[in-house]
Amino acid sequence: MTIDLDARAGDVLAADIVATRAAQRWAAVRVVVGGFVAALLDMGSDRPDPWLETAHLVVTLRETGEEVWRTSSKLSDIELKTFVLRQLDELTVGEFYAAWGIEP
Repeated sequence: MTIDLDARAGDVLAADIVATRAAQRWAAVRVVVGGFVAALLDMGSDRPDPWLETAHLVVTLRETGEEVWRTSSKLSDIELKTFVLRQLDELTVGEFYAAWGIEP
């Protein structure tokens, strides 16, 4: 598939924050073990659940769903997602690729 680098990026690319499954599993183990230890020591935990935060911001081709770019993120990182979505709306595909160091 040939990508038109002069097209508006938002027409060709999509971005979303997705949780990582492997990280979720290890985070769940840490939470269970941590909860068990905290219960034994009668201590509470104010830390957020790590599996709710472990994620990636993923940019894909709209037409095929093929992944173009991925970076570590958190599910709650709305600022990063909003910034990338704004760039997809304002930049061409070529400009977006150049801004993020993506090889066409």
